[in-house]
Formats: sequence, structure tokens, C-alpha cells
Amino acid sequence: KYNQKKNMILEVEKNGMVLGLASAWLKDDKEVVLAAVRQNGFALQYTSERLKKDPEVVLAAIKENCWALQFADEECKDNENIVMTALRQKTKGYPSNQVLKFASINMRDNLTVVLEAVSINGYALEYASARLQDHKEVVLAAVKSHGGALQYASKRLQDDSEVVMTALENWVLAYQYASEKLKDDKNIALYAVKKYGYVLQYVSERLKDDIEVVREAEKTYPIHSIAGKRLQKDVPKSFLVPTA
Repeated sequence: KYNQKKNMILEVEKNGMVLGLASAWLKDDKEVVLAAVRQNGFALQYTSERLKKDPEVVLAAIKENCWALQFADEECKDNENIVMTALRQKTKGYPSNQVLKFASINMRDNLTVVLEAVSINGYALEYASARLQDHKEVVLAAVKSHGGALQYASKRLQDDSEVVMTALENWVLAYQYASEKLKDDKNIALYAVKKYGYVLQYVSERLKDDIEVVREAEKTYPIHSIAGKRLQKDVPKSFLVPTA
């Protein structure tokens, strides 16, 4: 057995995924498993159930690849230190917002953990608890990271002008996720269409017929086809943008 173990360590140090071909007793050997997950964090999926609960093994795996958290035991997914460590690792091309998805329900409702997650990648808000999707500090942190995270905010916060304006500063197309009430706010609409006229398609029907809003949109996008019906029918396109 000693030679088998020694040979397996040499193999997994070159390719951790070879652990999947090992016998059960080697998959339950901590020295072998540590060598494997340090080479490739995804090798955690092949370890014994006992070692999937071992914090040292799981930490070694997620430090190599944070997505390895998905293969850890639920007990480790509910460990704040382990989850925070996973969030802070480089993702090696995998979407960083999904790391929170692998955490326990309890961790997804943990303010400290979720704030860390959304500050790194605003789209992690998708995997936060409903309570934290309705937490203004969390949502502001998320939309500061990426305005598109507004789509995962609660209806209440999609109707919060501070949250929406913060999202628009970072990604103006987040306007589409604002509440219907705020889509009918002329000041917000003007701010958005000045940045990118294409946003006109998302404003309220009333504001699509507002000549000031439409003129501003036309400056950055050929919007005549998405202006309000009244302007399309009654106002010549040449009038939408004043000539010099």
C-alpha cells in the first residue's frame, strides 16, 4: 500500500484529476487528497465524503480554484471563513458571481458574506437571499459593481431613485430594470437617454411622446422608430433634433 500511495501522490501532483481513478482508500487518504486538490481544486469531487468535510482539504481546493466549493460538504459551505476565502480567489475564467451560488442558504443570507460577494461581482446579488436583495446597502454595493445587478434587487429597491441612479452611472441599460414609476420620471429618463439614446425604448409611453426627452435621445441614437406614436406621426423627424 505504501508504494501505491507514493505512486498516486506522484501522479496527482502532475494531474489532480487522476484522483478519480484511485481506489476508495486512496480517496480517503488526506495526504493524497491534499496533493490532488492543490494541483487541481476540482479533484475535490473525487475525495471521500469524510474529506469533503475537512476544512483544510476544502480550503486547499478552493485556493486552487474557488469553484471547487461546489464539491464541498454542506458543513463547509456553511463555514463563513471558507466561503469568504472562496469569494476572494481568482476564478480562472469562471464567472465569479456564481461562487455565492455554491454557499449554503445561511451564508447567502449573511450580510458580511453577501456584501463581499456583490462588491467583487454585482451579479452575485442573484444568489443572495430575498432579505438581502431588499437590503439597500447590499444592493447599492451590487449596482456600484455592475449596474445590471439592479435586475436582482427587490421591487422596492428598483423603485428607489438613489439605487437606480447609481446603477445607471455604471451601466445605463440598467434603466430597463427600474420600476415603472421611475421609468416615468422625466429627470431620470433625461439622464439615461443623454448617455445612450437607445434607452428611449424603455421609458414610459408618456415620455416617449415628450419632445425634450426624444430630442436628447436622438443625439446619440437614431431613435425615430421608437419614439412615441404621436411624435412619429405628427412631428417630422427633422424636428426631433434642432439644426444648428
